[in-house]
Amino acid sequence: KYVIPLAASLAPLDHYCLEVDLKAVLSMLPYCVRTLRSFDPMEIRNSMVVALALHKVRDLGFSVALTGDGADELLGGYSFTWASDPALWAARRREMAGDMGFSAAGLGRGLGVECASPYLEHGFVQWALGTSKEDCVGEREISLSPDGPKQLHMTGKVCLREAFPYSLSAWRRKDPIEVGSGSTELGRGYFKKMISPEDFEAGRLQALNEDRVLIRDEEHLHYYRCFKIEFPNGIESIPRWGDDHCIGCGYELPSKTNMFCTICGTYPARKTSLEKAKPPVITSSKQTKHVFKGKGIMVALGSALFCFLVNSAWKVR
Repeated sequence: KYVIPLAASLAPLDHYCLEVDLKAVLSMLPYCVRTLRSFDPMEIRNSMVVALALHKVRDLGFSVALTGDGADELLGGYSFTWASDPALWAARRREMAGDMGFSAAGLGRGLGVECASPYLEHGFVQWALGTSKEDCVGEREISLSPDGPKQLHMTGKVCLREAFPYSLSAWRRKDPIEVGSGSTELGRGYFKKMISPEDFEAGRLQALNEDRVLIRDEEHLHYYRCFKIEFPNGIESIPRWGDDHCIGCGYELPSKTNMFCTICGTYPARKTSLEKAKPPVITSSKQTKHVFKGKGIMVALGSALFCFLVNSAWKVR
């Protein structure tokens, strides 16, 4: 909604809006699972919307798309970091900067579209890492709803907002793309309508007994079933059950310090004790939920996704 007058002011810039519904979103599931080699619900939920946008880019004949990847990680966009003291905040920011990964590049590559973000340029990354928490996080007057008045509220990316104060998007609340597009509904019981309790229990036990994979909920099972279709023999290029594996799926983790599994979404993905993890024997869904206390960090695109796609934080369904 807020992009429409902005695009009009930049005439002759063409502005394309995508009307997103869950059927269209889910049509991207096989492509995302196959391309990203993942069945992590949060990754897939966001990436299916990105994939829709990139298909539009390709269909329009473009070969390059600009994204906002990296702004949240580098400039304090994630609210779960705001309560940290400045030193810890800076340390966590540096860790995120070292582990940043985004789905747009891989999804675009599969379609012949190059995705680039100005925030991932080396010079910008180095500058951003030199900013303080005070530069990035603070109370500012922002809009918390599409038509609501501005009110004093804690927010991140302060230095970026203040660098472009006249941008219509500069003073709105940050929402992940899954919220604006409506794909967040997929994580709110949508798949309970498709998968009965008996089917879920059977599928969960099958994944555990045959593949040694821990399934958390119906959404996770649905994506895993798609993963099994795309990779009937698993991801053969990634070792399983080695010295540094994920406790949820057994695949080797990306790095020795990484606590998040990009394949199944388990967090924390490794045991903190010196004993190497072995898959636990689980006989009930209640125990499964107990093992997985967290669902992982969210990987989201920045506030400016693509020029043709309304950043749908205000465009709900």
